[in-house]
Amino acid sequence: MVYPGASAAQVELEVVDLIETKLQEMVELKHVYSMARPGLAIIKVDIQNQYWSDRIEQVWDKLRSKIRDIEDQLPPGAQKPGIGDDFGFVFGFLIGINADGYSYAELDEYVKVVRKELQVVKDVARVDTWGVQPRRVYLEVSETQLSQLGITGEQIRNTLRLQNLVIDAGGTDLQSQRFRMTVTGEFASPEAIGDLPLAGVSGRERAQGVRGDEIIRLRDVATVTVGYQDPATAIMRMDGRPAIALNSPARGLHGLLSHLRLPIRYR
Repeated sequence: MVYPGASAAQVELEVVDLIETKLQEMVELKHVYSMARPGLAIIKVDIQNQYWSDRIEQVWDKLRSKIRDIEDQLPPGAQKPGIGDDFGFVFGFLIGINADGYSYAELDEYVKVVRKELQVVKDVARVDTWGVQPRRVYLEVSETQLSQLGITGEQIRNTLRLQNLVIDAGGTDLQSQRFRMTVTGEFASPEAIGDLPLAGVSGRERAQGVRGDEIIRLRDVATVTVGYQDPATAIMRMDGRPAIALNSPARGLHGLLSHLRLPIRYR
């Protein structure tokens, strides 16, 4: 698990000891190993030999339950522990998909459709994607304009954070019925982000002759663009062109190939 800013000693005292103590309550575990690094804790376990594949999932479920019990005791700033229980899963089949004349977004949508179709093929237990670039919305802010208008970057961040919240707005009772109320203002598109008002004209400024209908919106000081994560964490290319891979275990390979309606080349 990640504990940003903490030293190795703090990670051991505040995180590792807490998790180890809880895991030692499990009789299903044979050994517990831990490693504390600055900002990071790694804990590994050995499960008793008598727990085979038909019972192993119950052990992992119990371990997750133990970790959930102590999540509220973790120090502020520490992220929730991530549990990896599928490290033994081996992908023996790789499909590379690219498309000439189509954008990366169109390729991504096509791969999602193919993945959904393959997941229902008999004996295919799992289909994962690799090389998919996460989409991002970027704001390119003019520091000069911000300085002239008296707006700070922190003000922009706070405005964005407060505007796009999903909260419970309550409800109202009418005779024997209850109606749920919702709050509008969520961003439906990247263009809506640019329309977000950052500042207006105060009463004192109106008294000084400043126009009262002047509202500074985000698009006045920033350019909103939609793109992909940069730098990318993983890039897939096929014949030098951007591609996305589909991974699947070797089991069910015959059914997988017979179901595909794609041009396939073996490497």
